[in-house]
Amino acid sequence: MKILLTSLIVALGLPAAINAETIVVPTPARFSYESETVKQLKIRGRYGRYITFKGRTDNKYQGTDGYYESEGKKYSECVNGKCNFFLEPPTYIEGTEGGIENKTFVYELDCKDKTFNRIGDRTGTGFKKGWMENIEDPVADAVEKKYCNIINSLPITR
Repeated sequence: MKILLTSLIVALGLPAAINAETIVVPTPARFSYESETVKQLKIRGRYGRYITFKGRTDNKYQGTDGYYESEGKKYSECVNGKCNFFLEPPTYIEGTEGGIENKTFVYELDCKDKTFNRIGDRTGTGFKKGWMENIEDPVADAVEKKYCNIINSLPITR
């Protein structure tokens, strides 16, 4: 009986394994930039210092701690000299987990100061990260090394 059951399982499962097809889903590179988007950026009425481009990179963000929004409330209700006392518990706001997002950002890169700003990146607490040194992002660092020394030959943004 055991041999018959094993043979039946193998016979039923084997055709499915032979006919299985793998689906390939293309995924973008974790760190990359779109070279056709690399252009001079006009800041304070002038070109020649800043570059803009689209790039894909990791954005690490921190989680937040949970906290109590209120201390709670004590109150009483009295009717005909009889009082009931109530306690409203404090309100607790859950913390959030940190993590790493990998997505495409629009960059502004300062070739003179070797800093960059990723438009729309967040810290995890809702604040934007702002300007950072190029060495903090491999995409910004690669674009700076390849294009800053030829910035005047790049197309300008319109």
